[in-house]
Amino acid sequence: MDLQSLPQISRTSAEPLHRQLSQILLEQILTGKCVPEEKLPGMNELAEHFRVSTITVAQALDTLIREGYCFRRPKKGTFVARTALSDFSSGTGTIILFSSHYDSEINLVDTPYYTGLRQSAEQASGINLLIISGKQAPEQLTSQLRERENLLGVVLVAVEDLSFALKLARTHPALQFVLLNYQFAGFERLAPANLRGVFNDEFGGGYMAASELFARGARCVGILQYEVGDENYHLRIQGIRQAHADHGVPLNESQILNVNTRIPPDERGYNGIAELIVRNPRLDAVFCVNDILAAGAMRYLTLTRNTRNIRIIGYDNHIPELHIANRFPTVAINSAAMSSAAIRMIQNPMDYPCRQILISPRIVYV
Repeated sequence: MDLQSLPQISRTSAEPLHRQLSQILLEQILTGKCVPEEKLPGMNELAEHFRVSTITVAQALDTLIREGYCFRRPKKGTFVARTALSDFSSGTGTIILFSSHYDSEINLVDTPYYTGLRQSAEQASGINLLIISGKQAPEQLTSQLRERENLLGVVLVAVEDLSFALKLARTHPALQFVLLNYQFAGFERLAPANLRGVFNDEFGGGYMAASELFARGARCVGILQYEVGDENYHLRIQGIRQAHADHGVPLNESQILNVNTRIPPDERGYNGIAELIVRNPRLDAVFCVNDILAAGAMRYLTLTRNTRNIRIIGYDNHIPELHIANRFPTVAINSAAMSSAAIRMIQNPMDYPCRQILISPRIVYV
């Protein structure tokens, strides 16, 4: 093991030092940089390199031993074990698709992913899919993980609580887990080595939307957003802001409106764009953080005949009929590419040493 090539432990992270060290070492094992029966550096050597105590090193090594990745030979040191992960080198077996949604197979959010996952599995020889969803899904998943043989891993199609995914991966360190979802703040820092993420590039989507509006001549872009703690909405707005800065287009705070969530959904975009127009007489385009807001904004422009030719662009095209019926372009999640990446990550984990990959969305026109 080349210690000089390893990342250093973070002194500002909330994660314990011994856990960080065990994950750094585990990454070397899972990516094949440490082969079975290879001896790890000694405790004093690891302690000196990572500038931690030998107690911290011992805790990290004990974690790897307890989880089955290493074993100890008395008076000789700690060695890499032949883990269950090596049994999956052929890349054939069953992949579980898990969703917490009770109507997962017909849910507007999940269905595009299932379509992509099935297509990717058909193209990859020897892959079987098992869908687990609904109210009893966590219990059913636990049972399958305990009983099913030749299991490659689990694609978490819809999980709203990151702690659920973290616990699963840490409980089953020899299995591969992929979180197929929106971005989670702190994922790379928190995820163990056997948990990876395939996420929509939220920042890139916002940047793409603003750049598209600028390319079509817009210079005063309004933004309809929700004042909520949703990290994905925030990333979209950050992308919009960055595009303004890079294109040299000023963005005044009066152009950003937090939509009133106490009114019915179909009225939010309608009322929102009306207020933006009053605030900004030169308004020539509006970015909406989701398609429901964009549909309401387009309805307002249609009823008022949109004599100023204000452009609308939406986001999050999980309900395609909204942008088609209301005739506005939208930033659409590339569910096919995300699903394909998730299957490949499970089937060939050694090809993906990174914790997460971001898939660029695309703009869909009417």
